[in-house]
Amino acid sequence: MIKNILLVTSFLIVFSCSSNSLSSENNEETAEKVNSNEQEYIQLQVKMHQVYTLLKAFNAGAISQEEYDKLKKELI
Repeated sequence: MIKNILLVTSFLIVFSCSSNSLSSENNEETAEKVNSNEQEYIQLQVKMHQVYTLLKAFNAGAISQEEYDKLKKELI
């Protein structure tokens, strides 16, 4: 009876450990996807800020229409 209990508990431990290793790989892949999405979002925010700064400079008369269009194309 004790041997059966030990056998069952050892199987439970072994199978629970093996399933965790598979899920941890999936968690790492998910984390990489989230990080890449966060990076893309941050880069988009930076570009939007730069374009807004260009627009402010254009509206203030610091740069001409041609310069504004050229710099905007380079950013986007």
